[in-house]
Amino acid sequence: MNLSSSVPPEWREALGHPATVLAFRGVFDQQLLVALQRSLDQRLAALQIDRELAETVHDVLVEQVQNIVQHGSPAKRSATAGVPPLPFCLVRQTDPENERSAGTFEISAGNPLATAQLRRMEVLVEELNGMTPEQLRNLFQKTGRSGRLREDNSSQLGLVQMARKSHAPLHVESHSIPEIPEPDYFFLSVQVYSFMEALLIEATSDTPLVEFQAESGVLRISGKSFPQNVFQFYQPVSQWLTAFLESAPASVELHLGFNALNSSTTKVIFDWLDLCEQRHEAAPGSVRSFWHYPNDRGSLQQAGEDFREAFEELPFEIADDLI
Repeated sequence: MNLSSSVPPEWREALGHPATVLAFRGVFDQQLLVALQRSLDQRLAALQIDRELAETVHDVLVEQVQNIVQHGSPAKRSATAGVPPLPFCLVRQTDPENERSAGTFEISAGNPLATAQLRRMEVLVEELNGMTPEQLRNLFQKTGRSGRLREDNSSQLGLVQMARKSHAPLHVESHSIPEIPEPDYFFLSVQVYSFMEALLIEATSDTPLVEFQAESGVLRISGKSFPQNVFQFYQPVSQWLTAFLESAPASVELHLGFNALNSSTTKVIFDWLDLCEQRHEAAPGSVRSFWHYPNDRGSLQQAGEDFREAFEELPFEIADDLI
């Protein structure tokens, strides 16, 4: 048996793809980690990747390799299977020819892992993928302050850090190794990309405040909405929201808070919520919507209830907390 037979086909193909920035398979140790970091930094500099994104890719690679060095379980040689699969790591651009996604990187790693530990990792990753950025931050602090330097604690810290840096849910696969009952082979993939610039439109007497933050995934619109040309005013907002949701963000909160709005604005909101529902269907739990209204405006409360009824599958909360 050789390593390539255990690597998922799409990752095996990526090992030799022109979009591959760095790839290694073999025996990992701390000395190798230093060499991999240096090589990665040089390649990212040659690609003229912006500093913040390059640092994130670097940090995730370090976490991936540290997991292999500290927690990987060596697979034993089998008389029938031959040499067991070795660990590997891979950094690649997902689509370097596409300007919109040229700044998107996938950092993947695979290594033999004891079956019981692999199952714990799978459960943890599933839990992490369902957490908001705030929940991930709190979990990281709680785990870091626990004072227990156990192996499972260290593994959890590394996974939490990768989940915090990843801009899409962590992707996990596991495969049994033929003729070798223990361990299994564990694959983890993390995706990071350049953040879109935030969108900020100041409020006027007739138009609302628009404050969309890609990094946090929190999108807020609040105020009055009576623009002279609704579709012209909201066109950049809709374009930004569409592009952001297409980038598959791990967590989105859309907060809508209107003191007053016209029917044309209502049509635009339907379009936004339709986009959010599509993203929610593709990644359940990744999008939450909030409707905020003044407690003395029953018509706006009813509008929120109408939206919630129209989009039954989309998590949608209503609160009378708009001042």
